[in-house]
Amino acid sequence: MIRPQLKPTLLIALLCSFLVACDGNDDDPNGVIIQECADAVPEALRICIRDMNDTARDCYADGASACASDDPDFTRALSSMAEAVEQSCDDGQLFSLSKDDLVGRLNYACQSNADAIAWRTFGGPQGAVWSDPPAGACSGGSAADAE
Repeated sequence: MIRPQLKPTLLIALLCSFLVACDGNDDDPNGVIIQECADAVPEALRICIRDMNDTARDCYADGASACASDDPDFTRALSSMAEAVEQSCDDGQLFSLSKDDLVGRLNYACQSNADAIAWRTFGGPQGAVWSDPPAGACSGGSAADAE
């Protein structure tokens, strides 16, 4: 039997493992994906992290600083993920979680993964490493560009 304290950690680990297996092809990158719950959750999380990464990269490239936490593109990424999960999942269908609990955990997973990639790429929320970016630094080869 799994201890209750381990369930959130196992959920996040399982969802992240799905990200590794994804091929990166999106049929509809800006639309809500309606699928079975077990398929929709990792796909929605992957797209959310990708969109959050793109937004963070653009903020650092355009203004050499982190985006505001209430940036409309961040909000849109989280809302799209929540909508995909709510349309595809019923209460208790995945890990016996309610839809609200599942969306809450996925929001945390999306935000924390995108933050970790941005901090490792650009030097943290202060952008200390990114104070004077070299020409073409956002064109490729960084963790923020990976999908």
